[in-house]
Amino acid sequence: MSNYYQVLGVGRRASQKEIQSAFRRLAKKYHPDLNPGNDSAERQFKRINEAYEVLSNPRSRQEYDRRRDHRRHSGHSRHRHTEHHEARFEVDLEEAFYGTTRVVTLGNLSTGRQIEVSIPPGVRTGSKVRVHISRTEDLLITVRVQTHRIFKRRGHNLHVEAQIPFEVAALGGEAEVETMTGRILLKIPPLSGSGRKIRLRGRGMPILGTPGLSGHLIVTVRPMVPHDLTDHQRQLLEAYRQARATMSGSAVPG
Repeated sequence: MSNYYQVLGVGRRASQKEIQSAFRRLAKKYHPDLNPGNDSAERQFKRINEAYEVLSNPRSRQEYDRRRDHRRHSGHSRHRHTEHHEARFEVDLEEAFYGTTRVVTLGNLSTGRQIEVSIPPGVRTGSKVRVHISRTEDLLITVRVQTHRIFKRRGHNLHVEAQIPFEVAALGGEAEVETMTGRILLKIPPLSGSGRKIRLRGRGMPILGTPGLSGHLIVTVRPMVPHDLTDHQRQLLEAYRQARATMSGSAVPG
């Protein structure tokens, strides 16, 4: 059993405020966004999240302390048998973003017990949610998150492509973009070519076990070329092309 207090660098008698402060400091230090390509930092970040998820909840912390004490004082004592149950659930990205619940049936469908399980915000494929049913039973939920038709998830960040009117991409302005909480107006800088990325801080996925801390939403600009132009609009574009040609000193084919 991992020593979560050592992982966070705090003593066993640390207050909840001290635990939260230590977690935030370490999470910023080992965050994958600040350590791209660093597998060691990513593993440490996962250990920190796991430790904080347990120690930040008074009930799970008390259970963790009890289990460590029991393990420490029973090298030669008889262990109480613990029955372990396992289940797997698939959730969509919205459920992973907001959190959700699932009902697990232990035993057969007709006479088994039903346990409601809370899936916390920020889970990803492979996340495990442990539920202590009783002193002799626990349940381990393995989560799989479905792919999304609009958003792509990379770590704690979300990526989305935004179709922007070409005149807004060229001149700057505002355009509507999708976020997990609804459509918003995004300010588009002038001369935003295809592939330009705009980062919206804190609009990505919640970080598991860290209330109030989220990744970012990365918007990739994709200017749209119009398929229908009026004669006037065509004339304006032609005038623009002529002006560009004059500035560059080249002739425009007739």
